[in-house]
Amino acid sequence: KRRVQLVRPGRGNTAGDAFLFLPDERVLLTGDLVTMPCPFPGTAYFADWIRSLDALEARHARTIVPGHGDVQRDYSYVSMVRELIAFTLGRARDAVKRGVSAEDFGKQTDFSSFVARFAGDDPVRGDAFTNFYVRAAVPRAYEEAKSETAATGNRAP
Repeated sequence: KRRVQLVRPGRGNTAGDAFLFLPDERVLLTGDLVTMPCPFPGTAYFADWIRSLDALEARHARTIVPGHGDVQRDYSYVSMVRELIAFTLGRARDAVKRGVSAEDFGKQTDFSSFVARFAGDDPVRGDAFTNFYVRAAVPRAYEEAKSETAATGNRAP
């Protein structure tokens, strides 16, 4: 007799993301739209992921259960993930617009402020951020930005 909403907000971390929301209890199960200690963007659609995270926040849950990691009691971590995804895509769009290669985009993008926020002083979490987020996000975001530019007739997205 419990109300359950299964929501497919669109693509995000993958092409088939969904989340579960219990509106009476205000409990949100995010699936892999939100993971800890950092996002895993190897198959991500960055622009859509931002919109999917907005759909999570629109639920105003009291309890947020990520796909991996500790239960959250507010949206601060979700907001941080959204900011990181938007930062990465924005830098990729700018690199494509300027004709910078994917390799140089990776070298020129400074994720240090996000490493500090996601990992703190923990070297293991810092390595996880680099290995699980940066190494996957840089080529994937660049690819998305490049395809956006091609779809708009080489105009900046």
